[in-house]
Amino acid sequence: MSSSKSEDNPANGGGVGAGLGPIQGRSTGELLHELKTDVLELSRAQIELAKAELKETFQRETRLVAGLGIGGICALIFLNLLLVALILAIASHLPGWLAALIVALGVAAIGGAAAAFGWSRRVRHPFERTRRTLQEDAQWVRERRT
Repeated sequence: MSSSKSEDNPANGGGVGAGLGPIQGRSTGELLHELKTDVLELSRAQIELAKAELKETFQRETRLVAGLGIGGICALIFLNLLLVALILAIASHLPGWLAALIVALGVAAIGGAAAAFGWSRRVRHPFERTRRTLQEDAQWVRERRT
């Protein structure tokens, strides 16, 4: 494994950048052009890599959303079947229509309570900080003009 000093010297075309050719005897314009070409090629390669990763990530996330959607539908069906079972259990002691009405009213009460809770959590003053800083900026501008 013999290596001469001239092969390792970048100025002689060896070592780092050996595939680029010798630097000696090349104009600054040629070197800058080669650098620009290399940077553009590297940028294109990075963009292609990002596109490939984005496509792969999107496909994985699509499968995730599909799985969550199927799970949500199954949960709703399960809840519906539980309510039917509850109606049937109550119907053994009361008429069927009355059992269904009782369960429906219970579901409506729970839904109404959840809706009221959600409504109470709504944003009442959107962009409050933005509005305040805009007012402060306007005040600052007015003070500077006078």
